[in-house]
Amino acid sequence: VVTGVQTCALPIFFETLTPLISSSPQDAIAMLESSITEESSGALDYTLANLHFQAANTEKAITAYNVALGKFPGFARAHKNLGILYVQMGNYDAALSSLLKTAALGSLDGSLLGLIGYVYLNKGETASALDAYRLALIFDPESRDWKLGKAQCLINVGNNEEAIGVLDRSEERRGGKEGRSRGAPE
Repeated sequence: VVTGVQTCALPIFFETLTPLISSSPQDAIAMLESSITEESSGALDYTLANLHFQAANTEKAITAYNVALGKFPGFARAHKNLGILYVQMGNYDAALSSLLKTAALGSLDGSLLGLIGYVYLNKGETASALDAYRLALIFDPESRDWKLGKAQCLINVGNNEEAIGVLDRSEERRGGKEGRSRGAPE
């Protein structure tokens, strides 16, 4: 077992670790835990956190993500994964903090914005949720989850007609005309 892996030795370390992650995740966890030091790269802590997350070791995953972020506060993927973990736990305040840090670091995509919408919706902040879902759909226009979230927000604010339009991708008939065709602007 390699101990105290230095940043320059990471490629060699990961050559050994990568096959273990697939074949024996628990051995990979043990290898990482015995190799991580205060001076080692946050990438090791991040990898350990991901393995704990996949193994449903929630508290250990949170700890490892936070250690990785202590070593490298601008680690957007660690913030995002920590946010996802908090969403799964139903800790929406912590999730929002992590997800917004991810966004502030410039790592914007449909999944991040959709998750932010989901968190706001679960916190009862419908207007913010609606804004986030609308942005998520710009990046990921075919996401059923983000469409459903947007529709739920619209229902919450009493805009049932637009919610129906989101759900069936067409407007109600007006004046004998069909609603917009699939893919038309809303």
